[in-house]
Amino acid sequence: MVKAHFTNIRAEIITELKFAQHSIKIAVAWFTNLELFDCILEKCEQGIHIELIIVKDAINLRKYGLDFNKFIELGGKLFFGNSDSLMHHKFCVIDDSILLNGSYNWTYWAESKNSENITVIQNDDALLCQFLKEFIKIKHDLIPETEASYIELPEKQLNPLLSSQDLLVNEYLQSAIIVSEKGNDELAEKIITQVSRIKPLEVTKYLTNGIAANNSSVRNLYSIVSNSNSSLTTYSYANYCYQVSRFIQQQDYFAALKLANECIKTYKTYKGFSIHVYRGDLKMKFADETCAFEDYQSAIKILDLIKPPLKLLYYNREFSYFFQPRIDIFLKLGQIEDAKNELKEAIKLFTKMNKSKWVEFAEEWLKKISS
Repeated sequence: MVKAHFTNIRAEIITELKFAQHSIKIAVAWFTNLELFDCILEKCEQGIHIELIIVKDAINLRKYGLDFNKFIELGGKLFFGNSDSLMHHKFCVIDDSILLNGSYNWTYWAESKNSENITVIQNDDALLCQFLKEFIKIKHDLIPETEASYIELPEKQLNPLLSSQDLLVNEYLQSAIIVSEKGNDELAEKIITQVSRIKPLEVTKYLTNGIAANNSSVRNLYSIVSNSNSSLTTYSYANYCYQVSRFIQQQDYFAALKLANECIKTYKTYKGFSIHVYRGDLKMKFADETCAFEDYQSAIKILDLIKPPLKLLYYNREFSYFFQPRIDIFLKLGQIEDAKNELKEAIKLFTKMNKSKWVEFAEEWLKKISS
């Protein structure tokens, strides 16, 4: 029997693996898919003899990736392909009688992004014999690993054959989604943090696109990010603002959002004004308009409690008069009339104070808003 599969490949592999009675031999270049791995671990616990050959690189052995040490502890035999040439196979032999072969790596990228295939072949002894010989040939000079250590992610290309930026983000965030769905939000956050350190813009893009598409899994992942306030350092309020702005300049919006959350948790007084604006801006980066507006409105409420001559820190600048911050936030909220009224009040005050340049500036701004 020969059957080809072009969709739902992961499910098809899992179906075949569950029928294994005594042995599974896997030679696959990249293996990152948690569901497939959990199935492998389950078969190990059932006493099935499993041999696995993969590439030794930062894709397979990434921090917070698959726990290959658990696979080893359960009796699985792990081999790393010869470093002299890329072990680029993607095949699996079950009970020496069923062959799974095709283009499909056991990764989230292959499952969700690529056009892939596998062919399931049974009762073809000659073909099975050829693949078994190839498996034996690959592992001939290899020694089973006693421990698998993760490899730090390089900041440049992971592998010349792959689009490392896209693959990196997809593999990490897909795995974060899976572990969060399993209820492990702490691990999901660690996974996002890890990839955000290397590719912050890609993380933002991934979450923003998922939110815009109303993807519930991505929304849940974003919720973990937006509510996170884990921080190793407690700063002064001014330093929090500086650090958040620095992360924003670096376009590491994930790190900035975490730090803003920590600051708001630490400083619940009027000082929270500026950081609420920062957090609103960050949530807008993730297309979370509703929550962003809540932060902007909180900033306005705090601002109403502050009176001159107290100076106001806003975007790391000090203001003696609060017209500009208020107008700016009203514009963020789309409250045009409120912004115009603030400008009119500013013009009146600056006229009384004989601040002609400030009056001119306010009048020009009012014209722009009115038009």
